[in-house]
Amino acid sequence: MLMQAAVSVLFAFGCVYGADLSLAVNGIVLSYIPIFLFTYIFGTLFYFRNQVEHESKVSIAKSFGAGIAHEMRNPLGAVQGAIDVVKSLLPHENIQKSEYYSISHNDLTVVKETLSDAENTISIGNETIDLLLTSIDESRVTRKSFKKHSLSKVIEDSLECIPFLGKNYRDFISLNCYCNAYFLGSDTLIKYVIFNLIKNSFSHQGVRELEIEIKISCFKDYHELIYFDNGSGIPEEVLGSIFKDFFTYGKKSGSGLGLPFCRRVMHSLGGTISCKSKINEWTQFTLKFPSYFSCVSRKYMIDIIVDMSILYIGRESYLNDIFSHTPLAKRLNLIYLDIQRFINKKNYEFEYEVIFLDLDELLLRGVDINFIEKKLCFTEAKIIYIHEGKIDREVSFFSVEKNKLEKDFEILICDLIFEDRKVKPNNNENNIEENKKTILIADDNQSIRTYSSLILEQHGFKVIEVNNGQEVVEELKSEAVDLVIMDIEMPKMNGLEATYEIRLFSSVPIVAYTGNSSQKMIDTILQSGMNDYIVKPANTKAIIDKISFWI
Repeated sequence: MLMQAAVSVLFAFGCVYGADLSLAVNGIVLSYIPIFLFTYIFGTLFYFRNQVEHESKVSIAKSFGAGIAHEMRNPLGAVQGAIDVVKSLLPHENIQKSEYYSISHNDLTVVKETLSDAENTISIGNETIDLLLTSIDESRVTRKSFKKHSLSKVIEDSLECIPFLGKNYRDFISLNCYCNAYFLGSDTLIKYVIFNLIKNSFSHQGVRELEIEIKISCFKDYHELIYFDNGSGIPEEVLGSIFKDFFTYGKKSGSGLGLPFCRRVMHSLGGTISCKSKINEWTQFTLKFPSYFSCVSRKYMIDIIVDMSILYIGRESYLNDIFSHTPLAKRLNLIYLDIQRFINKKNYEFEYEVIFLDLDELLLRGVDINFIEKKLCFTEAKIIYIHEGKIDREVSFFSVEKNKLEKDFEILICDLIFEDRKVKPNNNENNIEENKKTILIADDNQSIRTYSSLILEQHGFKVIEVNNGQEVVEELKSEAVDLVIMDIEMPKMNGLEATYEIRLFSSVPIVAYTGNSSQKMIDTILQSGMNDYIVKPANTKAIIDKISFWI
């Protein structure tokens, strides 16, 4: 660019002044030349840099979209297969019409198993979407969802729910685990890696009957997973490119995104993935995972904890005593909330990742444990009671004694946050009264209305179905209803408009049923007069928990 600028200036000089130097000396303002050069050169460079950055973002967006589309084909195909199985077992429409039809015990068992498989597949699909929407940050994978996992358990679970192969695929795969291999990471991410490796094996199985062997071994600071198949192999000249974005080999429909993402997953764990192969004979992938107790994993834990939003509820003096005496504690993103403010907060206002409660102080102030657990029953946070001595009753959250927390703060915090400990579930289903409560469901989607109605009727509720906000208003004026579950986007009158109308004559609890969980939408829902919200798609427990809270 410097050469181009110099040649251009000389050419312009020649065109204007020719060989008349005296005219040039009188006509040229020399101070303008460096200003012009600076503007031209750096302006062009900055434009070029911005253009490259824009093209990079476009490429990432295309990769992102292709990843979602590519990975969702498998679970959607499996769900379609389940639907076909169920259709084949249902009575044919051409047979004699009857109010009831019979089905054999074997067929009923097949239907239940098929629907169970379909539910698992949908769960995998949702995990994949969540993974792609929340875990991918350009070329990195976030560690925010990392937990302690058993590698062998994750692999076994992966092999039990592969969404894109038939029932007999398990006959081709053997798993040998020689130790208890624990790692810090995401089970969803590792399942994704295993799914990709198996899918690639079946796509390149060659002419022989495919055999896949997975071996797990443990070493001092890391675990090793060997994935071996006897497929068609990979040429040596191709091996160096298989982890590059959009590179495919031997597959017409491949997007070239699977193995590159597998490598990003392993790098996010602090591990590695490598491949060696012999053409027409075998392929071996070697995955190395840092041990859960290694220095690498411990460093990642600290980095994750420091970035978390942590709420402490209790007395401020305890906050200073317990959370301020170690280097880690001083780095925490800690928010303090006193007891009275905790009591006054709504149950949907606890959007934190970890919540510590000083149980002694709460009980001293007359706050009942049942009230605490009801107040926090909808938060996604990891909830931890801190207390003196033993708790004399079962609680639904984690608990730790204060003297232990003070003594081994860093170790205990890591264990409490990253270990997937089982706690007694907060079973709100049992709190629902057996008498017939009436629930009105408003949604223009008939499938959602039918599904929700079936769930609620099975739990003893009387259900009224309507498909728009105007019908909700009319129904409430003529029927006694205990709770309204209402969609936001509906024809004639939407959920927000209907709520404004309802609040003129009724205080019935209204729960929004929405697919938009943004903070702006939640604020709009609550400002409209609705009492709460459920995010679509919601499972049975989420719906029943929400209903039991309000009625």
